[in-house]
Amino acid sequence: MQPLIIGLDPGTTTAYAILDIDGEIIKVSSKRNIKLCNILTDIIYHGKPILVGTDKGKIPSLVKKFSNLTGAIIVSPDEDLLSCEKKKNIKAKNSHEADALSSAFFAYEQKKKLLERISNKLEKKDKLELKDEVVKIVFSNKSSIDRAIKTLES
Repeated sequence: MQPLIIGLDPGTTTAYAILDIDGEIIKVSSKRNIKLCNILTDIIYHGKPILVGTDKGKIPSLVKKFSNLTGAIIVSPDEDLLSCEKKKNIKAKNSHEADALSSAFFAYEQKKKLLERISNKLEKKDKLELKDEVVKIVFSNKSSIDRAIKTLES
């Protein structure tokens, strides 16, 4: 299962965005009165959530529940992201999906350097095929990159 970065925008109309660990959009969706179990089913079809982003400083309960159920690390700003701070070039069907994408991209940007360090270390060792698994171990176990690589090699 590939590691995923999720953006959630809860509300009457809930939206979610799914990115891969290179920041590429896999899916964006929104629906009125959607249940968390339906969101989880769709997301898990695509892979394993490692990060869940929100654009709110106060973490919404849906994001907390999602994190508890999936083990994804919550990435949130200190204060609510302002409209001008959100990605202006995001193209989405509605404002909910735009907020979900902004949340996912925010999470990606916050962890991008660590993801790049993982890629660089694996590239130097000629072990890029281990990238997805190393990322999952580093984020879920809060393990070092070297320890994750050693774990997979043994």
